[in-house]
Amino acid sequence: EYNDSVPVGELLDLWKEFPGSESVATDLANEVTETVDADLRHKMLLALRDTPGASEKRRTFASKILSGEVKPLSVRVGQPLQLQFKAVDGRDVDVQKLRGKVVLIDFWATWCGPCIEEMPQIKKLYEENYDKGFEIVGISFDQQKPKLEGYLKKEGITWPQYFDGKASGNGIGKDFAIRILPTVALVDKAGLLRFVNAQHDFADRVKQLLAQ
Repeated sequence: EYNDSVPVGELLDLWKEFPGSESVATDLANEVTETVDADLRHKMLLALRDTPGASEKRRTFASKILSGEVKPLSVRVGQPLQLQFKAVDGRDVDVQKLRGKVVLIDFWATWCGPCIEEMPQIKKLYEENYDKGFEIVGISFDQQKPKLEGYLKKEGITWPQYFDGKASGNGIGKDFAIRILPTVALVDKAGLLRFVNAQHDFADRVKQLLAQ
């Protein structure tokens, strides 16, 4: 896939060469939410908004981020992460009240193959580091509550889960412009968002933050 093999700069070049290609536009939009470099992200957003051939959906997406109406996680790195909700089991969750702990936020779904594949690693990390001040918060993009609850029970997953049944319209997902599952974010002991899309090395990142 483009997301795994084509650098952001090359996606921009592809978009300029083939501005009518919806597949390139889609990949470019996905990369926007992962790109921490502010200057590069701004150029990508302008390309999506202004290049002839961009769909109205892409233009609107870019315009909302450029105006500040939507702030992807990549824009929030280094800032306090504000995230509050009532979990599917009734618990009240407020990430800022977990200061003093390292928090992994897992954007996932039971229908997402890669999400399920990485779950054993996340569970192991939780079991090994919970007593050291580590917490996990799940943001589920599932549509069926019984399916989610059944999976949580079967796998013995005890950390809180956000659920609104809206899949791609997930409320928190829209606020943070989440476009790829799984997405893993890490919040440090001070409540600051430190890493986005850390799913490839989240174990090392967690240990790094716990040691600080």
